[in-house]
Amino acid sequence: TLKKYKMGIYSKIKNKSKESLKLGDFCDAYQPQTIPQKKFKTNGLYPVYGANGIIGFYDKYNHQGKQVIVGCRGNCGSVNLTEEKSWINGNAMVIKPKNGFNLITLFYLLHCVNFNKITEKSGVPQITCSRIKEIRIPTVSNEQIIESLILFDKKINVFNEKLNITIEIKNFLLSNLFI
Repeated sequence: TLKKYKMGIYSKIKNKSKESLKLGDFCDAYQPQTIPQKKFKTNGLYPVYGANGIIGFYDKYNHQGKQVIVGCRGNCGSVNLTEEKSWINGNAMVIKPKNGFNLITLFYLLHCVNFNKITEKSGVPQITCSRIKEIRIPTVSNEQIIESLILFDKKINVFNEKLNITIEIKNFLLSNLFI
């Protein structure tokens, strides 16, 4: 239900926003260096992000500080916020705000973008830097909207943690039921 409310807020932002900004006017975008999956470490210290989020772990990081990333190869348009220290592969594009634009606001507003419009449909779908800089982001004058989205995410995370614990308890009980 919380996810549905969140999607409703995104829909309202898309449909009600009268103004928009071109992403390239207030953000830089680039694709970092890719490391091959065979170099990933099972017990690596830092998450490795690809087009759809965390894809493994590595002993080094190429970004310090949270980053907003968008999947740009294969699974185009997946928006993620990275950990403080991470390795971001070239299948994800880093979207770096400038001129004091808030990173968290950018993260939420990118969820309002239809990336299908700028995805090049080839053997492997992709989004290029030049195309992503041309997309328009709706403006939100009310910070309470972003604060509401943040609260929804916090509540969703708490619910997911409780669900995972419940599943672990269930599995433990089921495995010990027939001893």
